[in-house]
Amino acid sequence: MKRSRVCYVIMPFDERYASTYSDAIRPAIEQVGRERDERWECRRSDDIRAPGSITKEIVASLHTADLVIADLTGHNPNVFYELGVVHSAGRLTIIITQEMSKLPFDIRTYRVYEYTAAEDGLRRLSEHLAATILDALAHGDHVTNPVLDFAPIRHSDIILRLDDVKQLETQVANEVWLIEPSLDTDLKMFNEIIKHNLLERKIRYRYLVPRTRGIFRQWERFVRDLGYDSESHHTLAVRTVEPHVIESEVVIYDPYAQQEDVLIMSPREQEFVFWYRVGKTRGESIRDRYEVLWESESRPVVES
Repeated sequence: MKRSRVCYVIMPFDERYASTYSDAIRPAIEQVGRERDERWECRRSDDIRAPGSITKEIVASLHTADLVIADLTGHNPNVFYELGVVHSAGRLTIIITQEMSKLPFDIRTYRVYEYTAAEDGLRRLSEHLAATILDALAHGDHVTNPVLDFAPIRHSDIILRLDDVKQLETQVANEVWLIEPSLDTDLKMFNEIIKHNLLERKIRYRYLVPRTRGIFRQWERFVRDLGYDSESHHTLAVRTVEPHVIESEVVIYDPYAQQEDVLIMSPREQEFVFWYRVGKTRGESIRDRYEVLWESESRPVVES
């Protein structure tokens, strides 16, 4: 089942603002879900009842949410701190307040929606949020905030989430090269995209995987689950190398092309999996090393 998309809300936990969350924000997210035919969840940190660090849960949620809504009413210092975290994470963020004149200058220079807590004001806020979110999602609006606009290093240019990588994979033009300790990663995370690219778009994939005793069965399961027919399609290849050669999972999109992109996957044992974008010079070195492995050190898949 496809995971729910998440709107994470940062705001003061004060009864005076409870109706903003229940009567404006939640209904807006529900409307977004209906309009896009997607499952959406609206969360705040006080919705989480599991034991553990509250700060860890908040910071992790701000980095992984599909959307963040920040209500700066009341000038709560925790909310401002969390807004700084989400700006660094580069997530799509919508800022609202009941007190526009009290906002700091560096926040006021960006788009902020001012609302009132009256019933009609909350209704207009809900309509504004739904329309703004739908428009941003439909047009892929570029995220802008003080950190991304002026920081010398952009966090979101280096670290990508699963949804970001899926987007890259749907845009690949020619080839995808992969080094993987296990084909299960692609089968679990990218099954539908790979199937579409192979059979409909004729994108070529080639895999380097470790020469282990179970690789033949793993490969059989991989092509079976993809519905791939090697007799009628020639866009998928796999070769094996000695296990010690593979240190991490690497993907190279459109090698040797202008749009070449090289990503290294974080350890799958982590709670949240990310991909790290490799710079051009290092990326070219990785790609060239891959070519050497494929041509001179790899073998076809055989059953051990």
